[in-house]
Amino acid sequence: MKQALLLCLFSILSIPAFSQCTPDETYRDSAIGVYPPPMSDDNPDAGITESACINSGYEFVLTFKVPDNLSGISLDSIVIQPEGAVNNLPIGLDYDCNPPNCLFTPDDTLACLVILGTATSENTPGEYDLTIDTKIYTSLGSQDITFPTPIIPGADGNYILTLHEEGNPDCFVTSTNDYITRNIRVTNSPNPFSTITNIQVYSQVDETLDFRVFDLLGNIVHQDVIDVFQGENNFEFDGTHLANGIYTFSMSNNLGAISRKIVVSR
Repeated sequence: MKQALLLCLFSILSIPAFSQCTPDETYRDSAIGVYPPPMSDDNPDAGITESACINSGYEFVLTFKVPDNLSGISLDSIVIQPEGAVNNLPIGLDYDCNPPNCLFTPDDTLACLVILGTATSENTPGEYDLTIDTKIYTSLGSQDITFPTPIIPGADGNYILTLHEEGNPDCFVTSTNDYITRNIRVTNSPNPFSTITNIQVYSQVDETLDFRVFDLLGNIVHQDVIDVFQGENNFEFDGTHLANGIYTFSMSNNLGAISRKIVVSR
């Protein structure tokens, strides 16, 4: 319960400018659940309805209608870890949330998770069956639940992301930050970290980028300029001056930006 209270402190913070998704308001008066719901025999047109293409920008938003109880049990919050909670994503795709700490409470009414990024040529075209690991906190304690799930009405089935070869006309393509996401891929490890994390930048171009780290309020807590070159680049980020919590770092120039979440935990 202490963990739930600690996480709930994040939920009262303002949503910063770099939040990646907006819940679909058409679901505000809907029953509790995730929208669109998973694809199932009863609902074959649901699930992830937009295909992705290798080397093209992509995003797809899932909207959460958060209940105040489950089967008569009071619900405190639904928590999705900021890293590693969406399973079987193609390489190059990531996820983000609104609220940005991926903590959904009944007071939020609507929340969202967006799958976004650019699938790289390391992937094989095909169907990727995605699942989302969550922890649900109730008045009786906590329980790990993986979506889709038959435990919640309407939440059973599959979220299948179809990945096509490069240039396929059936793909949903985003134009946002296309230059950066097409040419640069960023990862970091360890994450969470206590003092130092190594940031790996895989680039197809030579670029000078602004490197910034933001807290959950959108304040810049670190800023630097880095040069990246074609191939693999490695940078160490020292977070010893940062308090425990969730942050976002971005690498940007006048052609766009790419961002990732990091967690400081000691």
